[in-house]
Amino acid sequence: MDLNPKQFLQSATIALQDIQLQTALDRATGTVTRNRDMAMGELPHAEALRQQARGARLRALADLPELLELLEKNLTAKGVHVLWAKDDAEANQHVIDICKAKNLKRGVKSKSMVTEETGLQQAFAENGIEMIETDLGEFIVQISGDHPSHIIMPVMHRTKEAVRDIFMEKLGMPYTDEPGDMTAYARKTLRRKYLEADFGMSGGNFLIAETGTIVIVTNEGNGRLSTGMPPVHIAMVGIEKVIPTWEDFITLVQLLARNGTGQRLTVYVNIFNGPTQGEGDGPKEMYLILVDNGRSNIYATEYAEALACIRCGACLNVCPVYQNVGGHSYGSVYPGPIGSVLTPLFKGKENASPLPFSAVFVARAR
Repeated sequence: MDLNPKQFLQSATIALQDIQLQTALDRATGTVTRNRDMAMGELPHAEALRQQARGARLRALADLPELLELLEKNLTAKGVHVLWAKDDAEANQHVIDICKAKNLKRGVKSKSMVTEETGLQQAFAENGIEMIETDLGEFIVQISGDHPSHIIMPVMHRTKEAVRDIFMEKLGMPYTDEPGDMTAYARKTLRRKYLEADFGMSGGNFLIAETGTIVIVTNEGNGRLSTGMPPVHIAMVGIEKVIPTWEDFITLVQLLARNGTGQRLTVYVNIFNGPTQGEGDGPKEMYLILVDNGRSNIYATEYAEALACIRCGACLNVCPVYQNVGGHSYGSVYPGPIGSVLTPLFKGKENASPLPFSAVFVARAR
C-alpha cells in the first residue's frame, strides 16, 4: 500500500465505507480519549502544567543549535558516535554503512516514527539486512505488509479479530479470541529475535542536552530488550527532540503519558547515557543519528512551533476527521491534525494540498 497525501479525498471516501475500520476506530479513539480525560482531570493544575511544557519546548527550539552542539559534546565524551543526516537518504545510509562496517545482518528495533519517515525498513530490505519491529503494534504492521495508522498506536485501524486472523495466517497461531493469548504468542516469537540480533535500534522521545542522554518511553519492555541485549545500539532521532534539562524532561514526560495513553507514567522509561563502560550489560558500541530531513526549513519559517509537538497523538484521538477516516487516508507517516500541518511542511504544500482542508473534504464525502 502506497501513501499519497494528494489522494486524501479518494482514500477518505473509501475509509468511510469500511465497516471493519469504523469499528476499530470507534473502539479505540473513544477509549483513549476517556483515559486521557481521566488522567488529566486528576491534576489540579493541568493547564498550568501544559503551559509549563509548552514553555520548555519553545525554549528548546529557541536555543536549538546550541543545545544540539552541547548534546553532541556530552555524548561524544561518553563514547557515543554522533552522526548528522541532512535528509532521509543520508540517515538511512549512515545505518547501512554501520551495518556493513560491523557485519551486522540481523536487528531488532523498538518503535520509532523517524525511521518510518526515512523509510529505513526498505533500505534494510534492499541491503539484505533483517530488521524485526518489536513494538507489538509495529510488529503486526510489519508481518501484515501494512503501514502504521497512528503516531503511538500503530494498529488503531485493526480490530482484535483482525489481529487474530493475521497471527493465525502469518505466525501459525492456534485460534483464540483472548488478547492475552495473542500477546503471549507474539512474545514467544519475538524473544528468539532478541537473542539472535547483531544490533538494536531505537528512536528517542527526548534528548537531554545538559547530560547527553537519550530517553525512550514504552509500555512493553521491548525498548530495553532491543537496545540492551545486542552488542550495538543505533538510535535515530529528529533534531527537534532535544531539550535543555532534566527538569524540562520531568514536566514533558508527565504530559506525554497522560495525553498519549491516559497513564500517569509509561511502564518503562529507558535512559541511555552511552555504551557499557565495563559493567557487563548493555551495548558495546552506541551511535546516535541526528536527522534534519526538512526540520531546519520549518525552523526558519513562521510554522516553527509545529516542531514543539511531543508526538503524544492526542490530537488524532479527538479529531472528528481522524475518528471517521483513520490514519492511512492522510497518506503520510504523520496523520491527523499534526500531520495536516507537518506533511505539507515536510513534503511541500503542492504535494499535500488536501490535508489542511481535510475536514471540508470529509464533510463532502459524507
